[in-house]
Amino acid sequence: MLASAPRKYVNKRLVSQWEKSGKKKAIQMVKKMASEAKDAEIGQKPSLDFKTLVTELSLHAAEGNEKEVCGVLSDAGMAKSEMIRNSLVDVIWILSLDKLEEKMQKGLEKFAKGILDAKLAPRWMFHERLTGQFLENIGFGSKTVLAKKEIRARTRQLFAQRKFNLLREETEGYSKLIGEIFAFVSASKNARISPKGFLKRIQPLIGYFDLDPNRVMDLVLEGFELQLGKGKKDIDLTLVNDITEILAAFKPEAMCALIGFKFQFYQKEGRHKYLNEGSNRTITTPSSLLRMTAVLIASEKLKLEALWPYLMPSDETFAKDRTSFVNEKLKIASKVNVVNMNTSERERKKDNRGTQQNFGKNNQKVDLLYYLLVLGDWNHASKILNRLSPIFLASEERICRQLCELISRLVEPLYDVHCKRHRLFQLAVSESKSESKTREEGEEEEGMEVDDGEDQKVFAVDPTPSQGLLLPWEIR
Repeated sequence: MLASAPRKYVNKRLVSQWEKSGKKKAIQMVKKMASEAKDAEIGQKPSLDFKTLVTELSLHAAEGNEKEVCGVLSDAGMAKSEMIRNSLVDVIWILSLDKLEEKMQKGLEKFAKGILDAKLAPRWMFHERLTGQFLENIGFGSKTVLAKKEIRARTRQLFAQRKFNLLREETEGYSKLIGEIFAFVSASKNARISPKGFLKRIQPLIGYFDLDPNRVMDLVLEGFELQLGKGKKDIDLTLVNDITEILAAFKPEAMCALIGFKFQFYQKEGRHKYLNEGSNRTITTPSSLLRMTAVLIASEKLKLEALWPYLMPSDETFAKDRTSFVNEKLKIASKVNVVNMNTSERERKKDNRGTQQNFGKNNQKVDLLYYLLVLGDWNHASKILNRLSPIFLASEERICRQLCELISRLVEPLYDVHCKRHRLFQLAVSESKSESKTREEGEEEEGMEVDDGEDQKVFAVDPTPSQGLLLPWEIR
């Protein structure tokens, strides 16, 4: 029990000299410790010392000295600091739960009333922390009424949810919305309206037709995906910036969930009952969805870590497949010098399939890595490679090619500046192309044949290093 514990600050000596110097010392201690605790973090010594002092003052007040302690707290300026008021109400709450004697319990209730009368702490702090019985005893009303009010407040604040009534949604609103979205994404750079103008157009549609904002965002993503899936190699960066600005008006966590559900739609094996019904075509994740996801991740509008759990296969399946693949190859390697005359031709071909692991046709993690490398987003691509480092994703041919292409794009500018041989070779290639084009035009006009030997002479560049040329490995 706290009442029987030894007291460090409000001890018998201080209480015996209360009228002479004890009250003054108590005020000085409260001021000093409060200022030190204000700058200290919770759990540090100044904060703990101040709470110990407040606890001992509260116990002294519960022993029948509530007026004296309230006077000390008022003179020390306790009402000015929220941190001090919080500490005071917390101590009263702890003491109210402690098994105090009946006399001290009534003294604590009088002390709580004195704090309210002196305005050392607001009423809402007592409502927030103290139990119904204690509040009833200090004049806050019946605990039954307080319990009913608390239930109503909690229901209203914590459990009331805002849901969109899907039955009230009107299809006309979606038809108008789809028209606005596809007019925006398909417009040229100069003809396209600003993202703010687009939001001003769709917000009245959402309000008038009671449209669910998450479904609206899904349609915006569908329009963006359709535009990226048209087969154009270059991405319209202006459109990407406009779309990301529009998506910023919606909930980012909802966008991640929507895109994750799109990926999960394509994770079922075999035929899909909603996709090309009656067709035997195996389902694969469309490249447009992968490309859109890579663009959003590269533009930092979609978190790779948040999307990762939605993708298949799982990391555990990846590791399991890799282990079985390595064990299979080790088993084959152990039989390399063993001649088995009973082995059929089919089994021999199976054993000679190579050392490249087949990651599957619908491996969403490998596909996403590929499109991130196509965009040149090494920051996020390296995270996938590091996360799945034991699996050697670079052994996949297309991943390997994109890594080489990315390295080439990074090195090419430096190579052009410092390597004269490279520039001469590029000049020879460009000249050969222009001459070849001229000869083809002449052949079409005059019907003459072009000598292949003469055409190949243009590409003949001396492979031996010439004196004075700066080679790539000689760059300083």
